[in-house]
Amino acid sequence: MSAAQRNVIEDKLKKYFPYSAPQINYLVNCSKKHKFIYVETPKVACSTIKKALQLIEVDGKKEKLPKNVHDRKSSPLSSPLTIGVPPEVLFESDEYFRFAFVRNPYSRILSAYLDKIVNNAWERKRLLPKLGIKEDKIISFYDFLCAIKDIPNYHKDIHWTPQAYILQRHRIKYDFIGRFENFSNAFRRVLEKISPENANELYRIRNNNHKTD
Repeated sequence: MSAAQRNVIEDKLKKYFPYSAPQINYLVNCSKKHKFIYVETPKVACSTIKKALQLIEVDGKKEKLPKNVHDRKSSPLSSPLTIGVPPEVLFESDEYFRFAFVRNPYSRILSAYLDKIVNNAWERKRLLPKLGIKEDKIISFYDFLCAIKDIPNYHKDIHWTPQAYILQRHRIKYDFIGRFENFSNAFRRVLEKISPENANELYRIRNNNHKTD
């Protein structure tokens, strides 16, 4: 893809998402082969969902999966910039099945705090300085909320960016939005839609690397 072509696509993507092209590339997982678009919401079972979708994309061949499900460059799923389909087709047409998952915002932000600030020293050292806090300081949940509340959504870390801002429901024509609190039933519905022949096997997949309980 030439720089000019990339610029055209990036300009078109601004109609659907208010954030940068790299951020869009990370959050939007596309399959030209199976005709689906998954816009992920961090801290809403995205590891489990992406692992299942990647397996669908490689026809169940586990050896073709990336070691890290979040490694976008190694993912078999395309992004809006690499799929070779106009953004208006991806996000508006009936040709693609578009879905996402959401979660109670209170439990989501608590999960983000536990996963990124409490339980992960590497992430804590990376993220706290961005909040104006010393990297080795252990902060309370309340102090964490106070630190992030006035940051504009555009500059927030994606793990605590509001779900409505990430998903842009008023701009994107979603076919299905499932709830984390009803994940088993909702995820089965998605799998039966995009890969009915493998739905039962894929349904059993769980990736608990970032689970905080």
